[in-house]
Amino acid sequence: MKSKQQQMGRMKLKEKDFAVNQIGRVIIVPEKSDDLWILYNIINPGDYVTVDTSRKVHHQLNNGKNTTASRVRLSIHLKVTCRDFHKDSSTLCIHGRNLESNGHVAVRSFHTLTLE
Repeated sequence: MKSKQQQMGRMKLKEKDFAVNQIGRVIIVPEKSDDLWILYNIINPGDYVTVDTSRKVHHQLNNGKNTTASRVRLSIHLKVTCRDFHKDSSTLCIHGRNLESNGHVAVRSFHTLTLE
């Protein structure tokens, strides 16, 4: 029989710098769907979230008509506007405005991060 702790998610805490009721920073890696539920309850509108992700980028060929696509790795830095947890699919969607230009996502554009 599994203990309560084994049944619950257990995120990896890679870095922390915060105090109670103060602005701070944590770097965490969710490992189970329960971790996403915990994150949903921790992350609030107005918080800042950084996620390393990949994005499909289309490149126009010389003839101007055909395009090729490739995946690029990038970091997205959002100021959270809202978040949703979808129990059925065990996904956490974090909606927000991009804070930094990275060549693929414009500054101040809205973006949704979907964590599975």
